[in-house]
Amino acid sequence: MSFSPLRSKRTKIQNNNLAGPILEGLLPIAAEPVPEDIDEDSPSRSALRVIDEVALNLPASHVFPAMRSLMSTYMVSAEPSHRRAALSMLATSIEGIADHLTQNINDVWVVIDRGLSDSDAGVRGAACTAISCLCQYCEDEVKDRHAVLMPAILELMNDPATQRNAGISLDSMLEILQDDVELYLNSIMERLVILLETAPKDIQPIIIGAIGSAAHSAGARFQPYFEATIQKLQHFLVLGDSVEETELKGIAMDTLGTFAQAVGKDGFRPYFADVMKQAFVFLQSGNSRLSECSFICFGEMAEVFGEEFSPYLDNVVPAIITSLEQTEHGLDNAPDDEIVDLDELLKTTSAVCIEKQHAASVVGTIFVATKRHFLPYVEKITLALIELAQHYSEDLRKGVYDSLFTICQVFYQLSDPQEFVPGLPVVRSAFLSA
Repeated sequence: MSFSPLRSKRTKIQNNNLAGPILEGLLPIAAEPVPEDIDEDSPSRSALRVIDEVALNLPASHVFPAMRSLMSTYMVSAEPSHRRAALSMLATSIEGIADHLTQNINDVWVVIDRGLSDSDAGVRGAACTAISCLCQYCEDEVKDRHAVLMPAILELMNDPATQRNAGISLDSMLEILQDDVELYLNSIMERLVILLETAPKDIQPIIIGAIGSAAHSAGARFQPYFEATIQKLQHFLVLGDSVEETELKGIAMDTLGTFAQAVGKDGFRPYFADVMKQAFVFLQSGNSRLSECSFICFGEMAEVFGEEFSPYLDNVVPAIITSLEQTEHGLDNAPDDEIVDLDELLKTTSAVCIEKQHAASVVGTIFVATKRHFLPYVEKITLALIELAQHYSEDLRKGVYDSLFTICQVFYQLSDPQEFVPGLPVVRSAFLSA
């Protein structure tokens, strides 16, 4: 949500050096209670949204000194809510002042270290959230600090009061660790596999996501953990149809695709057919979230298995076309002069639209993997993509254009292109050559 008064008065606020007073006024509100429901609004969350706008729209040289002063004061407060608010302010502001933070990163680590060892679970959780944000915008600085951060996060994973925030933070760390993940892989997997069975259901998606990130970061080094972990994950694919269970099924499917990419086709081949069978079951469920996961799975399996994926094209391609051609809550057929309710329009961008986005995105990936085997399907699926080229969703349009561009590239490669010689024709028929 945009805080337009700040944007419209940005120059006046900057000229009068008001960043400090604004933050000073907002931080006590940010210290108010935070609802357990992540979708429930509150004064504290509103205050943090405004702090985000301050960081995004005012110079970091104005914002960070004021933040540093406030954090120094609030982090030594006897009130846990004050210490939590200071860390939440830091986390919220990182995107806007990331470049400035990298120059003052030691000041940040003082606050993070204090938060991770705080006596209050809410403060420790806020420190984990700040680390997650730092992973996104200050990757190199976090990687340099992994020897301190990883043991602290893994320890917080054992505490039910901090498992959620620590799990999200661990997932973020695993995304950026690269070769350093080997230092922690054994202890990470030992802990996560246990939590996969013992953690509450609302924490299990975070655990599964972290396992997937570990596999992605470790690559072939994940092999020793693969068999035991995939056995435990498979039962998540056949859970019930509640919202909670559907989310678990989707994340488990996403993670199996990551496993395939980590261990390669030889390691994953015993599970390939079963995973594809389950992906088709998801498509028949009528649930857009599960269909989205199936399309992601098809792309990942095609990348891993290449032309071995071709026997599935007769079922995969029609499913993609059906997804691309479906209407979105009836809005596609609404008369041009009908006023569409904004809330209804926003709903469409979350379910069917996202499903179509992933369906569109995997077309190019599958064509690259299966090459000539895909040619019988190209015309129809290309026409379906072109129909969505002017869709209102930017993400969907990007998926469409990426796949259309890849289709052109693959056709060129299949045409057995000759080395370019100035003055000779360069256009050949890919259809004839293929």
